[in-house]
Amino acid sequence: GIKCCSNSDTQVKYVDEVGNWSVENGELCGIGYERCSWSILGYPCCSLYPTVVYTDENGSWGYEDGQWCGI
Repeated sequence: GIKCCSNSDTQVKYVDEVGNWSVENGELCGIGYERCSWSILGYPCCSLYPTVVYTDENGSWGYEDGQWCGI
């Protein structure tokens, strides 16, 4: 199977219904939902160092590139 990313601060490159994914050493690796599970709600994950704009029962939100994103 696909290994988990070794660095928990790895930047998300792809998001699908299974989880968050990145690339380490040229290979796909899984980040998992612990870092950012916003795709479940239909929103992308924010970039690596976002500013919190709003917080609700789902967590913290940022606003990037004209759209809401999850932190």
